[in-house]
Amino acid sequence: MKKIIVTGCAGFIGSWICDKALLAGYEVIGIDNLSSGINFTPKEVEFYKADLNSDIKSILDKGDAIVHAAAYADLRHNWDNIEQRQKIFHNNEMATRSVLEQMPNVPIIFLSSASVCGSLSNGIKNEMLVETDVGPELIESPYAASKLACEAYVAAWSFKRKTPWYCLRLVNQVGARGHHGVIYDFYNMVKKNNHIHALDNGEQKKNWVHVEDTADAIITILNKNNVPSGIYTVTSSERWSWKDIVDVMYKMYSEKYPNSEKTFTLTYEDKLTGSVGDPINLYVSGDKIKPYYSCNRLIDNAVREALLYIGWTK
Repeated sequence: MKKIIVTGCAGFIGSWICDKALLAGYEVIGIDNLSSGINFTPKEVEFYKADLNSDIKSILDKGDAIVHAAAYADLRHNWDNIEQRQKIFHNNEMATRSVLEQMPNVPIIFLSSASVCGSLSNGIKNEMLVETDVGPELIESPYAASKLACEAYVAAWSFKRKTPWYCLRLVNQVGARGHHGVIYDFYNMVKKNNHIHALDNGEQKKNWVHVEDTADAIITILNKNNVPSGIYTVTSSERWSWKDIVDVMYKMYSEKYPNSEKTFTLTYEDKLTGSVGDPINLYVSGDKIKPYYSCNRLIDNAVREALLYIGWTK
């Protein structure tokens, strides 16, 4: 039985990867420093609480493949202060370099982000970026810059070792265990003030993927021997705005309390986009890891799962 290492195993995406790997028959070794304050690591995982920048070679040497999911992923506060950017550098670039320097000569799957393509936060309306629009001139956040840099590190170190490598650019992930992002923010706003205030006009639709699809794509790569090394965009053809998420919130509330008139109020700002560096409005016809895997799970179901998990309608 093959063993895989999952960094960031305690988090949202990492724990889903662990679940799917265990179901596929892998032995899973997880590494996480638990800095986020959450721990969704399945009990069957051989877990190590450790910082990736520490001496973890003896742990990494146990794996036949590495899935590097750990990262500091708070886009909203990138430009708040230098401490935020230092966290990004420490947990993204430095941590990835540390993994690459200490890991054995085995395949690596690195979870990158579609934010490397830039965003529509420049205010230009009716403009669409495509997945090939990637370059330093389009980067709008330190987080996106860190992901682009890490892609280059992974490619270079794997080229030197002559080992398989995969950088998966993820769009908005949704599903149970989500603990940050627009759904979580909206839920907390309603809980606190019975009101949602969005940062843009809701006209921009973005691609969304059920986190279970992403985990399945990773297992598919691990299982197959014919997936070429390289960079892949893992996305779906489903495109949602925050207005669509609010609609689901209203529907779920009315389904649970059909005779209740109580609901939340909504305001928004009259501009095109929200946080600088949000994953962009990719122009795609479908999942870009075809023919190896296709993302097909409905986002409506994923949004409902995410809301139920955090307690919406309770």
